[in-house]
Amino acid sequence: MEDEIATLRAELAEAQRKQEVAERGRQEEQRRREEEQRRREEEQRRREYAEQVAATAVNQSLADFLESCHALCKKIRPVTDPSSVTRGSTTDSTSRLFPQTIALWEDFSERQQRTWAVLSSIAELWQEPLYPSIEACKSVEGDMHTALVRNHESASSLLGHGQISFENQERFRAAEMATLSDTMGELAIQRKSDQPRRNTRADQFCVLWRQDGSVRPLIAIEYKAPHKLTIQEICTGLQSDMQPERDVIDQEGEGFVFLCRRLLAAVITQLFSYMIDKCVRYGYICTGEAYIFLRIPDDPTAVYFSVNIPKNDYEVDAESRLERTAVSQVFAFIQQALSEDQPGQAWIDDAKATLKGWQVEFVDVLATIPETERKSKEASEYRPREWRKGMRRSSIRLRSQCGGQGTDATSKSDDSESDGAERAASPTPVAQTRSRTA
Repeated sequence: MEDEIATLRAELAEAQRKQEVAERGRQEEQRRREEEQRRREEEQRRREYAEQVAATAVNQSLADFLESCHALCKKIRPVTDPSSVTRGSTTDSTSRLFPQTIALWEDFSERQQRTWAVLSSIAELWQEPLYPSIEACKSVEGDMHTALVRNHESASSLLGHGQISFENQERFRAAEMATLSDTMGELAIQRKSDQPRRNTRADQFCVLWRQDGSVRPLIAIEYKAPHKLTIQEICTGLQSDMQPERDVIDQEGEGFVFLCRRLLAAVITQLFSYMIDKCVRYGYICTGEAYIFLRIPDDPTAVYFSVNIPKNDYEVDAESRLERTAVSQVFAFIQQALSEDQPGQAWIDDAKATLKGWQVEFVDVLATIPETERKSKEASEYRPREWRKGMRRSSIRLRSQCGGQGTDATSKSDDSESDGAERAASPTPVAQTRSRTA
């Protein structure tokens, strides 16, 4: 009996052992299947990544490139968390020359479209995929230069034989400034070394035009954080023309509208003074969301402005949407500056003899605008300016539709240099409230 029990126990143990072996085998097989599945999935991911990388290496057409850049710009979102934003004032206009008049630039869109009328006739810009994808934009500076010089004749028709560079104050090295001084001849734009450099700021840049060893300042740029200078403040402050000395300087005013007008007068004054110092007619203020394009005419006591918000312009103007993206607007603006001669010594002398200095600390102005007021019901909303009907047909759209088989180029307007073509609504006030004037 005991032998039978021992035998049964042995058989049971053997059966359990075989069962365990079989279970381990099943588990091992399951692990192998899962590993194979993971291997296949990893291989699939590698293939997809390789395809994605390969796709990013494929250059785009100009129209596609502008679309990609616009998609990137649309992702800009102002940071409003007090713990995350930078400190400090938006501007400091102390002892800066201020314009006597700040007026709407009424023919801005007409001037911008002239550039695209020229571009529409250059087939290579539209037919050849010379521009990087959005994933490859880190190499855009070198690639854009290659794209232009690849067709020397086309590039020359726009830029001559020079190059454009964006320089901040730190990169105005002594050698470059010496070259700039030699290039500009007798223009007295430099101060004595013992005078303070009132217009040297880390957020200011100057677009330089380099050609045959010479350097010419072309456009002044100032960048502002969008949480410091909001779209509502820009549109409210520039809802109408302004005479700073009459309307805001040393004036006592109340309400959100007055404070915004004083704020924008200060911001524009800062760049205006920098433009006078650098002897340039063109400049723009950029917050990432909004652009305030400026032009000083032959009369250096005035400055013309155009407020543009590319994200909104693109959405409401299907016909000319690509021409109204940020990249397109800045490019056309640079071309505007290139098409005009640099002001002469008489222009600088007139400006310095006529213009006054504004003694104001912007931080004091900013402090008078409570956070609750920054969403005031008096704020103006932005409404894109309608481009002139005679120039509405888009060069970009025509070229992409025609597939390189010629184009019905956008008609040019007359070449009048008048700064008053037609009154357009941008920005548009929600509530009309005039600031207090002297």
